[in-house]
Amino acid sequence: MWKGGESVSQRRVEWPTVAVAVVLYSLWFGVVFGHRFIPAWVSILAVGWTSTWFGSLQHEVLHRHPTSSERVNRLLVALPVSLWIPYERYRDSHLEHHASDLTVPSADPETFYIPPDRWARLGALGRAVHWANRTFLGRMLLGSVIRIVGYLWHEARAFPADRALRRCLAVHGLGVVAVVGLVEMAGMPWWEYLSGSIYLGTMLMLVRSFVEHRAVNADHQPLPVEQRTAVVRSRGPMALLFLNNNLHHTHHVSPGTPWYELPRLHRAMGSDAAAAAGAGWYRSFGQVAWRFLLRPFCQPVHPSSTVAAAGGQGR
Repeated sequence: MWKGGESVSQRRVEWPTVAVAVVLYSLWFGVVFGHRFIPAWVSILAVGWTSTWFGSLQHEVLHRHPTSSERVNRLLVALPVSLWIPYERYRDSHLEHHASDLTVPSADPETFYIPPDRWARLGALGRAVHWANRTFLGRMLLGSVIRIVGYLWHEARAFPADRALRRCLAVHGLGVVAVVGLVEMAGMPWWEYLSGSIYLGTMLMLVRSFVEHRAVNADHQPLPVEQRTAVVRSRGPMALLFLNNNLHHTHHVSPGTPWYELPRLHRAMGSDAAAAAGAGWYRSFGQVAWRFLLRPFCQPVHPSSTVAAAGGQGR
């Protein structure tokens, strides 16, 4: 139910989300232990799908779904099938993203924009890579590597002085050991599993986030923070894969709304029109891919001075 920008489910247990978890893990176990009976490319695609779906489930859990018990919710994502990012780090980063001045590099931990001072220090190759990463094709080919390497570099630098990070990695490590043991028990080749879980899984997640936030409109005018979130419409498998997080404007207005209630709330709020007047509205991910396949979605360097003048702190 949506009241003044807040949405809460009236159910003690959100069974559609529980059902997603059951189907997800059933698919994962089925592919890992049944990989001998299907072509390698099919198992890679299936592992990639479950890895991305797992990230979507993590996203629901960090927003306090599907039960009122944080411990029970946490158990739903205890087996880190995507391997590389600990849940607690993702949770803290994503909640900071919601509270931030969206898109601003110094405030928003999930932004793809680069601060002007860093851009000024980049050489020709570095700038070319970031421009390529602003195209859909470049994001698909390079985005996973840039995202994972950047994350690991940041965590490695923080590790010596960050006790919370060390505890988090210890807990995450137990889950990784369990996944490694299961994959080894099944005899699945590691090149097959890692290609799906890390590279393809991350690539699919980057499809969703490619146009999620924008600092300026199509005319390069700064957008106020409440207009920096886009919408990509999808009623098919992609919407299920992303648990309707492609309706991103609605999610940012009401982050407590469970995924299966987002379409109704989206219609009630008129989020299509709001997104179209701001960061953008797209009829499908196919349209996004076609429009920005080789053309940059927007500039990689953040227009900090103009956006700061547009005002506002994020939600």
